[in-house]
Amino acid sequence: MPGAFLCGLRHPLVSRVLLPWVLLSIIAVSTPVTERAQGFDSDGKRYGAMADQSLFKSRYRHEAPWCWRVVTPFLASLLPFETLTNFRVLAFVSNWLSLVFLFGILRRSGFSPLLCQLGVLLYAGVFWSAKFFFYSPAYIDSGTQALLLAIVYLALGKATRGIPLLLAVGVLQKESLLFLAPVVWVDYARARGWSAKSTIGYGAALLAFPVFALIAVRIGIPATNDYSAFEMIRSQAARLATLDFWPRLGLAAFSGLGILPLVVALGPATARDALSRRPLWWVLASIAVLFLVFGEDKARLFLYLLPALVVAALQVIQTHVLHRRLDGVARVRAWAWIAVILALHLYLGHHFTGMGRFDDYLDRMVPMYASDDAITGGLVRVAVVVVLFGAATALLLRRPASFRA
Repeated sequence: MPGAFLCGLRHPLVSRVLLPWVLLSIIAVSTPVTERAQGFDSDGKRYGAMADQSLFKSRYRHEAPWCWRVVTPFLASLLPFETLTNFRVLAFVSNWLSLVFLFGILRRSGFSPLLCQLGVLLYAGVFWSAKFFFYSPAYIDSGTQALLLAIVYLALGKATRGIPLLLAVGVLQKESLLFLAPVVWVDYARARGWSAKSTIGYGAALLAFPVFALIAVRIGIPATNDYSAFEMIRSQAARLATLDFWPRLGLAAFSGLGILPLVVALGPATARDALSRRPLWWVLASIAVLFLVFGEDKARLFLYLLPALVVAALQVIQTHVLHRRLDGVARVRAWAWIAVILALHLYLGHHFTGMGRFDDYLDRMVPMYASDDAITGGLVRVAVVVVLFGAATALLLRRPASFRA
C-alpha cells in the first residue's frame, strides 16, 4: 500500500497539477480576506477601480505606476462575478500556474519528482508566494510571479522564441519584469556565443518588444499624479543609512524567504554550484537584490529571489540530507529533519496563526511598516526559530562532515 501511494504521487498529473491545486485550496480556505478597503487593501484599490469604475474614487484609475499595470485588472473586468471575487479567482489560477511552472523548473534543474514536490511546498509555504494573495486578492503580484516563472521555465527548456512577446505582456502586468530580459539573454548568449549575430538580434528583440509595450501604455494611459521612479530609488537608498533599517530588513528576509536562508547556509558551496549551472540564476538573484535596495515593500520583493533560493535549498537537501549513503535509521532521521524545517517554514509563513486585524498582519509580516514593539517581538520569534533549526540539525542529522563536502 505505501508503495502504491508513492507511485501515485509520482504520476505527472498528480505531481504537477493536482497536488498544487489541493495545496492552494487548503491555503485559500484557511485565509480570510483583509478587512482593509472592503478587501482590496492599499494598492488593490487602484486595481479594483481599474477593473470596475463604480468602485472607489475615479482618480485611483489613473495613479502611476499602478495605472500602467493593466493585465490583471483587465482580466478581472471580464469575469462574471463580483469584482473582488474576480480577483480571487485570478489569484488562485495565477498561484496554481506558478506552482505548475515551478515544478517544471525544478524538474529541468535535475531534481526527482519527490524533491520537486518538496520544492513546491517550500515555495508555497512562504507567506508572500500564495497566502498573501488570498488575504489581499486584488494585488497583481500573483500574476507577476506566474509570468516570471513561465519565462524562466521556457528559458531553461531553451524554448526562447516566444519569450520577447511574453515579456511584452509581462511589463503590462508589472514593469519590473522588463529586467527578465538580461536574465534570459545571458543564458541564451552562453549557449550560442556572446558575439553571435543571433545572440545580438535576440537581445534586441528581448528589449524592443517590452520597451515598446511600456511606451505604448504610458502614452495610452496618462497619469494624473507626478511619479518618479528615480525619486523612489533615492528615498529608499537613503534608508540604508538609518539604524532601524537593518533589523527590519533581516525580519523581512525571514518573512519573504522563510527557513530557506538557513537551509542554504548548511551548504553554501553546494548552493553556489547549483545556481552556477545556469547563469540566469545569478543574474536573477543580482537583480532581485537591486530590487530590495530600491523597492519599498522589502518582504514582498523577496519574491523575485525566491525561485533561485528554492533551487539552491533543494540542492543542499539532496546533497547533504538525502544523500545516497543513508542507511535506514539515518534516512528516517533525515525525513524527520525535513518535517521539522517544513513546520518551522510554515510557521514563519503565518500558516499556523490567525491573520488578526490589519495592524497585526503588518506587525508580523511587513517589518518595514511594523511598530517598534513588533520588531522586538519579531526578532525574538526569529531567534527561537533559528535555535530550533540548529537543534533539529544537530540532533537529527548528526553528519557535520557532510556539510563541509
